Amino acid sequence: ASSLGFDGADLGSFVFSVNQGLESARGLLDEAIQMLRECQVWLKRIRSKAPLSLLFWTEDLRKVYDTIALLSNVYDTDQLDILLPKLSVLIPPKIFASNRDNIIKVARESFEQLKDNFDGGNDSCWLQFVSSSLESFHKQIGQPRYSKMSQNAEGGIFLHSFDCNEERKAQMTLGVMQYIYKGRLPESFEVFDGQMVCTPHKVDTFLERVLAFPTSTFTIMNVQDLCVELQEILVEFISKPQATQRICNLNFIQRSDTILHSSPWVEQIVWNQRKMHLFDLSDLKPSIAEFIESVNLVIGPSGSGKTEKIRHQIEQMKCKSVSLPLHEGTTIQTIMKVLRGIESHENCQVVIHFSFMISLTNCSSGWLKSMNNFFNSLLLTRSVHDPIGGETLYIGWQKWSIFVELQGLKVDLEILNGSNIVEEALVDTIPILFY
Repeated sequence: ASSLGFDGADLGSFVFSVNQGLESARGLLDEAIQMLRECQVWLKRIRSKAPLSLLFWTEDLRKVYDTIALLSNVYDTDQLDILLPKLSVLIPPKIFASNRDNIIKVARESFEQLKDNFDGGNDSCWLQFVSSSLESFHKQIGQPRYSKMSQNAEGGIFLHSFDCNEERKAQMTLGVMQYIYKGRLPESFEVFDGQMVCTPHKVDTFLERVLAFPTSTFTIMNVQDLCVELQEILVEFISKPQATQRICNLNFIQRSDTILHSSPWVEQIVWNQRKMHLFDLSDLKPSIAEFIESVNLVIGPSGSGKTEKIRHQIEQMKCKSVSLPLHEGTTIQTIMKVLRGIESHENCQVVIHFSFMISLTNCSSGWLKSMNNFFNSLLLTRSVHDPIGGETLYIGWQKWSIFVELQGLKVDLEILNGSNIVEEALVDTIPILFY
């Protein structure tokens, strides 16, 4: 003590103060833990009464609530454009496609009732309000998410891994998704991507969703990108009776080994070139065409008139359009910022022109991986999740036509269909654009 400049009394006082501080910190921590437990119980109670809230991330639920709050004061079509595409999550694609006009009509009528029930002065219960409102809207459209007409999914917990070159894993992942969903496209809430910004709360929400909707088929992609803590949550979940004894269909896709690899509760499926015959990626095109009007790939050397050709076609279509240049400075957030400007509740056609400003052969692998995830999400689930902000962009009831302009491929346009240059450029990078 004397070497540190303390006498006995000073040291005793210092230790006492430190102990008091530690006791206060422990007390605050205990209070925070208790509040968290109470919050979790409250949240589970809401979800048990209104399971549809599980189909949305918290950020999307908050956006729905904020939009209703704004619309309760002023009827603003811009806000309506934000609200209604999110409500499309409650409607299975086939039901929506066959009853589009009536569903939009019911959505508008339901919105008027939401306005009448909105209590603008009680923001503390926003989650409870928006959860019950979603259930009310869903009831008015015939409760399709609870319908027994939905085909029961084949129960099981599966781990898909790959025995192939790294370059082929993007293509194989796409094939596995087609194999899992057996002739249909996955819905936005059925897919969880480990590459987005993940938290224990997000993982827990998705797993609750798996148990709450046994007629759906769920997939967690890129498990290898989840931190060990989140992978352990998955292992704990699949080891519990609620997962092993209940009928649920949960798939994991890993591009490299994870701790799930040694789990005894999963059925492992290893994919290699010999199993490629189990899926035909060309079948993706008619499935996507049910919800995306068209995807047009425009390829040619620089200066060949690709951009002018696309502009001319867009002018002839006479509809809302937006052009998005893609380069290594482009992020999912910058893309979503532009796409949000064309959100609409109307049954209208929209044209999106994506233009790659650099050759795919000159891009960094990380950026190409990001773009592959973006186009997979956009074309397979008709939605894109903001990995930073947490909100989701839904195509909703719009009809999208997409042009993708690729630079730097020296292809003779007259023999393009018979050339493998396009396949070589896309299959190992963004294969969904090729198929």
